[in-house]
Amino acid sequence: MSQILSPSQLLELKTKELELLRRKKQLEAKLPHLYFPMYAWQREVLESDNRVNLLTAANQIGKSSALIRRQIANATDPARWKKIFGLKNRAPTQFWYFYPDSLTLEKEIDTKWVPEWLPRKEMESDPQYGWRLKKKQGTYFSCEFLAGPIVYFQMYTKSLASVQAGSVYEITADEELPMDFYSELMFRLTATGGIFTSGFTPTLNQLFWKQCMEGNKILPSAKKMTISMYDCLTYEDGTPSTHITIDKIRLAEERCKNDTERQRRIYGKFVTEEGRTYYAFEFEKNVVVPYDISGWNIYAAVDYGSGDDPSMQKKKKNSKNHPAAITFVAVRPDFKKGAVFKSWRGDHVKTTAGDVYNKYEELASQLMVTQKCYDPGAVDFGTIAERNSNSFNKADKSRDKGEDLLNTLFKYKMLDIFDDDPESLKLAGELMSLMVSNQTSENKSGDDLSDSLRYNVMQIPWDLSAVNEKIKNANSEEPKVARPMTEAEFQAEQIRLRRGDYDDRDRKDQPEGWHELEEEFDYWN
Repeated sequence: MSQILSPSQLLELKTKELELLRRKKQLEAKLPHLYFPMYAWQREVLESDNRVNLLTAANQIGKSSALIRRQIANATDPARWKKIFGLKNRAPTQFWYFYPDSLTLEKEIDTKWVPEWLPRKEMESDPQYGWRLKKKQGTYFSCEFLAGPIVYFQMYTKSLASVQAGSVYEITADEELPMDFYSELMFRLTATGGIFTSGFTPTLNQLFWKQCMEGNKILPSAKKMTISMYDCLTYEDGTPSTHITIDKIRLAEERCKNDTERQRRIYGKFVTEEGRTYYAFEFEKNVVVPYDISGWNIYAAVDYGSGDDPSMQKKKKNSKNHPAAITFVAVRPDFKKGAVFKSWRGDHVKTTAGDVYNKYEELASQLMVTQKCYDPGAVDFGTIAERNSNSFNKADKSRDKGEDLLNTLFKYKMLDIFDDDPESLKLAGELMSLMVSNQTSENKSGDDLSDSLRYNVMQIPWDLSAVNEKIKNANSEEPKVARPMTEAEFQAEQIRLRRGDYDDRDRKDQPEGWHELEEEFDYWN
C-alpha cells in the first residue's frame, strides 16, 4: 500500500522537483546542445558510433540541429573521444563540416550555431566548452574549441583540390553531398578511421544515395535513418513537441504541390522526381545480374565529346564541354530482348575525335559488332573512322522517338543493364536523374551515356509485337487514361492509401494561416 505523505513532505517533494527543474533550465540556457529536449531519432544521431551515418529527413524538423549538436558534443566531451573515436588521453584534431555554399554557411552560423546550440554565457570561455569562431576573407572559416578540436567549415562549391589534404576524424555533410566529393572525402577519413555523417532532404535524385538508403548493396553497414514529420510529435521523454503538431503537419502536407514533394518533404522519402525523361526506368527492375549473351547481335554507338581538362578546373563551371560516351548493346536474335553490357564515359578527360575513336577500338577489340553509329555532328570522328576503313552509320538523333523507344523498352523489360560494369552504372545514374527540364536548357548536362544509348537503340530493328499485344489487351480491358502513373505517383498513392488519407488536394475551402505557419517554421528551424 502506498504511503500517504504529510503536507510538509509534499511541500519538500515539490520543492525538490522545482529545484531540479530550475537546474535543468539553467543547463539548457548554458549548454543547449546537451540539455535542450531531443526527439528520439536526434538522440540516435547524437550517440551513434557507426563509421557511416546516413539520415534522410523531412523539411524543417531539426535535421540540421541534430548534426550541429552532435558536432559540438564531439568537440567538447572527452568521454566521447574515447567512446566514438577510440582516442585515449587526447583530443581529435579536426573535423570538417560541409554546407552547400557560403550563403548557407553564413546563415546557419548566424541563426543556428551561435544563437541556438553553441555553449552560452560563462561556458563560452570554459576550458572544456569554450569556443571561438574565425573568419577568413569575410567568410566563416572555423570554430576553435578550447578543448583542442577545430571544426573547419567547407562548401560544395569549392574545387576538389581544396579538400585533398588533411586527416579528419569526422566529416559532416549538411544537405545532399555531390558524388564528385564522396570518394575524395572518404580518403580523408582513412588514416583516422574517422566517421562520415550526412543528413539531407533528398532533392538531387542521385542514384548512389538512393541505393544507399533503400538497399544493402552499397554501404551495408551504415546506420540509415529515414525520418518523417510524424516522428517529431513527441520528445524522447514522451512530452509533446513544442514545434510540431498534427495540425501543422496537415497544413504542411497540403502546401506540397504534388505527391512526390509530399513524400520527400513530409516523410523524408527518397522518391523519384516527376518530370524524369526516362520515367519508365527502374533501377531495381532494369539493372540486373549479367546473364549469357553468347550468340547475340552486338550494336554500338558513340556520342562524341571533347571532355574537360582537369588542369582547367577553375574554368569548368562556365564550360559547355561534355564527356564522350560509348555504349554496347547485345540483342537476342529474335530482337525481343537486349542488354547494355559495356559502356564508357570519359569523365574528367580532355579528348579529341582521335582519342574517342581509339577508345572505341579498344573496347570493341574482342567483339563482333553487327552495326555501329555516331553523332553526325562529330564530323572529325566520322572522317577518322572512314580513313581506318571502319564503317559507322550516322545516328538517328530524333530525341522524342528515341526517348519514347527507351521508355517502352524499359517499361516492358526488353532492355536490361548489367550491374557488373561500373561505367554502365553511371548510365543507370543518368537515367534515374535526367529531367525533362534539363533537355531544354542551353547548358544541358548529365545525358552523355543516355544519349549514346538513345542513338544505339534507334538503329536496332526491335520486334515490338509482344508490346503491341500487351497494349492492345490493356486497352480492351481497362478504360483509357491520359497517361500512366509515374513511379513516384504510384508510390505516393500507395503510402496515402495505407495511411487512410483521403485526397483533398482539390478542396476549395483551404484553411487560413499559411503565412503564420511559414513564419513559425522559419522561427523554430
